[in-house]
Amino acid sequence: MRKRDVLSIVEIPIRSNIIMRLDEAGKAAYSDLLDSTGVIEVLDSRGNFNYHLNFLLENSIVVKEGMIYRLTDKGRAIAQFVKEVNQTWNQIEPKLGGGYVSIVGYAEEFEKETGIKMQKKAAEKKLFGIAEIIMDESLVLGIIPQKDCKGKYFDEFEEIKVEDLELCTKEWEWEGKAVRRQIFCHPKLSYGISPFYLGAVMRYVEHFFNRTVQLSVMKQKEPSPILVKAQTLGDIYDGPAFFIAPTLFHVTGGKG
Repeated sequence: MRKRDVLSIVEIPIRSNIIMRLDEAGKAAYSDLLDSTGVIEVLDSRGNFNYHLNFLLENSIVVKEGMIYRLTDKGRAIAQFVKEVNQTWNQIEPKLGGGYVSIVGYAEEFEKETGIKMQKKAAEKKLFGIAEIIMDESLVLGIIPQKDCKGKYFDEFEEIKVEDLELCTKEWEWEGKAVRRQIFCHPKLSYGISPFYLGAVMRYVEHFFNRTVQLSVMKQKEPSPILVKAQTLGDIYDGPAFFIAPTLFHVTGGKG
């Protein structure tokens, strides 16, 4: 196995999460591994999970026995390597703190982690003349510096609770055709949030910055972009925040 393949396991959270789950539990079913990586079973997320699981199987890091997955001897050695890397990182991270990463740097990191293509050349654009913003190619998701999430414009946002989100199946029309998709619904909103984009943002923030996320929406304005940023818990945090475009649907769409 090549050195860069071993290093990619540490670098790609889905792979390292699978390995560490199997190292902890000894064995696991597919659904358990899927849950342990935080992947939402909608859109492209499950396909991305399968791609990384197959990589581990093809490289004899994980073996499948019937419906159960286990680590091989190679897998257990790599699990020990991942633990040692994490321990080393925890020791040196405080010494590396304080550096400022530009919004372009965050966009490149986010794209590498999630596969969502970002238009990095748009960094000089301003959100309502206030904050730098980089959009993805579909103009659905934007990255802004969290330090810019202040001032009069951002005072118009109010927090909604992540735990109140519910995965629903909704129908709406798109270019004259009926579209049926799974989206996140919230009792206070008449529009939805893309599970794919929200899931990607939450995994990115929680993994790289060890923080949970806070969701906010514009007060008394529908539909409005969803502001996703880290809960700083009183800490100074110079990481990224995100805007996700709302998902519209007919009110008559049914729950899944």
